[in-house]
Amino acid sequence: MASIKKRKWTSGGETREAWVVRYADRSGKWHLKTFPTRREAEDWKITTEHEVKLGTHTPASKSLTVSAAFERWIAHCEAEELERGTIKGRREYLNLHVAPFIGSVKLSDLTAPRVLKLDEQLRDGGRSFAMRRKVLSNLKTMITFA
Repeated sequence: MASIKKRKWTSGGETREAWVVRYADRSGKWHLKTFPTRREAEDWKITTEHEVKLGTHTPASKSLTVSAAFERWIAHCEAEELERGTIKGRREYLNLHVAPFIGSVKLSDLTAPRVLKLDEQLRDGGRSFAMRRKVLSNLKTMITFA
């Protein structure tokens, strides 16, 4: 069961406020997430309650970054003894195309609009359609693995 509460505090003589969502994950551990508006908090709460019920929710504090997850996927590929060229290509996709743009983004914060923005950034950076397709295909496979 999640709850939303308004939080007020004073900082530097200025009164501030935020909305805090408090929720329990499937193991019963409590987590907090803060939002500037009540509407954002309510929208996030509804989505999160559904994810917790399905068992797909990962709190941001426990979520890996895109780069870390990509590295784990590459390590898995090496353990499965995929061809050297395949692993080399995946490492290049990470280092040249993914890490500079979304490497520090947490997987729990990675959304479809953010992936579309990555595609735009790659296009604006001069990557060909074929290269963008390969990068996004590898990103999707990594997310499935993670």
